[in-house]
Amino acid sequence: MAVDKNPATPSPTSGNVYGRIIRERGTTKIVLAFLVLGAVFLLYRQFHTYRVNATQWPQLQPIPDGLTVLGLHDQDRPGKKRRFVAIESNTAWQIRRPDDLEEEEESPSEADPPEMSEEMRDRGQAPAGQGRAVKGQIVPLEVVMKESPVVLTEAHFTGAWVETRDDPFRGEYYAVHISLNDEGHSRFWQYSSKHQGERLVFALKGEIITCTKMDNPPPLYLWTFTRSLCIEPIWVKEDANRFADYLNGKR
Repeated sequence: MAVDKNPATPSPTSGNVYGRIIRERGTTKIVLAFLVLGAVFLLYRQFHTYRVNATQWPQLQPIPDGLTVLGLHDQDRPGKKRRFVAIESNTAWQIRRPDDLEEEEESPSEADPPEMSEEMRDRGQAPAGQGRAVKGQIVPLEVVMKESPVVLTEAHFTGAWVETRDDPFRGEYYAVHISLNDEGHSRFWQYSSKHQGERLVFALKGEIITCTKMDNPPPLYLWTFTRSLCIEPIWVKEDANRFADYLNGKR
């Protein structure tokens, strides 16, 4: 029997072409299915976020021996004068009354006071010699707790981690990134949307860790994806680590 030394190479058959088309169509269907599922999930999350944020939550009580986040009335609002001033001094925070400060402003001075930078205003600091932020009566934390709304407690956090940052004027400081559960997410959004520019007092076991300012909270549609806050500045590393460790220990 003669053997064909040059067997004909198989030419592309219609079956091979159809197989490739079927595979491509199958891949397309899988991709489309993932896109549809992703869209459904995002719509669900957005609906869930709107529903939770519309919830009327009961009033919270402070936890003196735990973590309490207070809303500090340190800005004038229509019909309401500020009740507190948060002052940062030597890496520590104090809460004072503004009454004496306002009287100090009304008294005549021999020279115009130096202007405050935006950074100093954000931190509650005043330029040397201006005589502000040190005249008001110091308010104990327990009084601040009685006179301020409780925005969040330790029950609303799901975790935290510490980041080291650098300040061009004061050197190294720390930021604590904290994650919120659904209720905490909703409570913070409801409060911050009405109190932009005011401060939150983070009090841990009777000590003020920091007084961070609420500036430009993310819009509601971004809260569908964002469930964390950055708390800064914290100048003492031990305070930042203690804060994060306490939250992580409550998970």
